[in-house]
Amino acid sequence: MSGYLRLVERQNISKERKDELVHWFFNYMSHLDFNTVSPLIARDMHEYLRKELNCNDLFEEEKKLDNQKILDMLPEFKEAIADYKQPLIAALKLAIAGNIIDLGTDHGMDHSQVISNAIAKELAADDSSLLISAIKDANNFLYLCDNAGEIVFDKLFLDTLVDQGVLDRSKVIIAVRGEPILNDATLQDAKLIGLTEDYTVISNGDCSPGTCLEYTSDEFNKVFNKADFILSKGQGNYESLCSNKEKQIFFMLIAKCSLVANQLSVNVGDMVCKIANPI
Repeated sequence: MSGYLRLVERQNISKERKDELVHWFFNYMSHLDFNTVSPLIARDMHEYLRKELNCNDLFEEEKKLDNQKILDMLPEFKEAIADYKQPLIAALKLAIAGNIIDLGTDHGMDHSQVISNAIAKELAADDSSLLISAIKDANNFLYLCDNAGEIVFDKLFLDTLVDQGVLDRSKVIIAVRGEPILNDATLQDAKLIGLTEDYTVISNGDCSPGTCLEYTSDEFNKVFNKADFILSKGQGNYESLCSNKEKQIFFMLIAKCSLVANQLSVNVGDMVCKIANPI
């Protein structure tokens, strides 16, 4: 995990301390089960680092900057949605494009370019019409957020669904991470951007950069199990839920590595809205 090593390197600590943290990393990796999904690996690594560095949120400043940057740009995104012939599709594409704001992968893609080109870009896997129909017909569904900054686009998408008469706010529950990890969104981020003012937002009770149901809270698991379907944002949620056969799940993400791209039969950099386990 090059992200772990980069994170260690940027810490203001002695070389000897950095070497200790790196030694732990290689020892951990040498004992790792080959089948362990990456969100669980990241969970262990960041739990260790937070304890050793006595820092609860290693990306606090980056998250604040990303949230504010997208909030400042909201007027132009709203205008772009209003000018598009299909406002719901425009908002959905922006929500997917926001997934590029990810400090957990070294994808090398330019954030601004990906977001600015999003509305004109075709989805490589496009189940958007099924998703919008599912939202309209659902008694309730669960929306799984991913990253800070991206969460602003999530709210914009939900607000557009409400404005277009597709969504009743009371029928969606939004979930964020239970503890800080990478630049993943937490309740603090949800409050900062105003998401909690308009929607029901819960913590998933865990610090994995995904949705690992063996670690999420009882409260979250009850909501997950009762939901008509799940709307899952981002690679981490995809990697931890793609093998789930119990729930109907819509995955919205940018494929940022070849492993995920191959699983979805798309190219790296493609935008995806894909249903799993259709009813």
